[in-house]
Amino acid sequence: MREYKCLNCGKMFLPGNSDAMECTDFCSESCESICEAEEEKKAKIMLHPGTQKITNNIIKEEILNLRKSLHVIKKNILAIDRDYKQACNLLETAIEKLETCLAYRISREEYPRF
Repeated sequence: MREYKCLNCGKMFLPGNSDAMECTDFCSESCESICEAEEEKKAKIMLHPGTQKITNNIIKEEILNLRKSLHVIKKNILAIDRDYKQACNLLETAIEKLETCLAYRISREEYPRF
């Protein structure tokens, strides 16, 4: 669990920590925003633009393979088999989430300046 830092007093705390609530200078929204921005900055991995494109293409291929597999599975499932239908629905949801993540990844591509 990540810690937050009060902007005014510098005290570190965990969300829901009663000590943080006693801090008179505590400002949760500002502290949380700063902490999230710092985490995002630390988490960014700058890849060479060519590497980013190759990685994105690999992800696209894997999503396509999953879609093909899902199609084959759906084609061979009996209409009355609810467990398999539910599993297919979960797989389809997972594929959609992967596609959303890939779209976000592509939209956020940052090219380092060499």
